[in-house]
Amino acid sequence: MAKNKAMAKTMPMRVLEERGVAYDTRQQSRKQLTAQGVAADLGVSVAQVLKAMIVQCSGGRFALVVIPGHQQLSLKKIERCTRRQVGRPGGRA
Repeated sequence: MAKNKAMAKTMPMRVLEERGVAYDTRQQSRKQLTAQGVAADLGVSVAQVLKAMIVQCSGGRFALVVIPGHQQLSLKKIERCTRRQVGRPGGRA
């Protein structure tokens, strides 16, 4: 588990800890906006980093989605898992 006290815990970190999932955190020298950029900065494969996103579902609920860096978000898969309709860009949930 992460023990770095200087780093504020993010929602994905809290969820992983609640579920007993071990993880490691690493500081980046600069802000990256893509999994590929993070992987390059850390010197690891893109499959070793995670992307965390929050999606809005029907009923005003939200879902935290964490996927491997080399995969793409599938709204249809989220809908199957949550049994809720997921908002689409430019539309409402």
